[in-house]
Amino acid sequence: MKINIDRDSAVPIHRQVRDALEQAVFSGALQVGASLPSVRDLAGMAGIAQMTVSKVYAELKGAGVIETRAGSRTYVADGPLARMAAQGVLRDLQAGADALIDTALNLGLSAEVLSTVLATRIAARQHLGPRKRVVMVGLFSEATDRYAASIAAQIGDLARVQATTVEQITADPALRQDVEAADLVLTFATLGAELAGLIPAARLVAIRFIPS
Repeated sequence: MKINIDRDSAVPIHRQVRDALEQAVFSGALQVGASLPSVRDLAGMAGIAQMTVSKVYAELKGAGVIETRAGSRTYVADGPLARMAAQGVLRDLQAGADALIDTALNLGLSAEVLSTVLATRIAARQHLGPRKRVVMVGLFSEATDRYAASIAAQIGDLARVQATTVEQITADPALRQDVEAADLVLTFATLGAELAGLIPAARLVAIRFIPS
């Protein structure tokens, strides 16, 4: 396999190697049971020190991404990363990443600045854990979007808020299941009974707004 090292990047070389290997597993390019090059061979192909490759392999083995079998051969493990690859999770993550990159490029940000922003944000979020998911359900798309934005502004980093309508939930069974699985579903008191029939397992809370 080929790993391209950017020696001008602020990202440490060992991190570039680890990222490349994890990406190969997560994308499905390296599947469960696939053999990885030896420490010496990978170091030679990438033009880096064997100690760097040994460190990366040790980290990936500790994370359950790879495993070492008899004869000191290294293989892709049947771990969480490989299983997520098999489930197609990468597609959704790439779509979100592409949207973020597009926004950064439109703002004129460099790759280094974007990487710094992401690293800083990840560090700030780690102690919070995964955010809860709140869905705001209304009658009209534009108005519901505005209500969801208002709620999101109040909640801050504690949760992400999505918006949808009763009509959309009724017409799309997949969306209905997705909304029902949310941590919290908000709607207006006048829609509570209807939604309770559509998504009976949802954590449904009726709220009131005073238009301004």
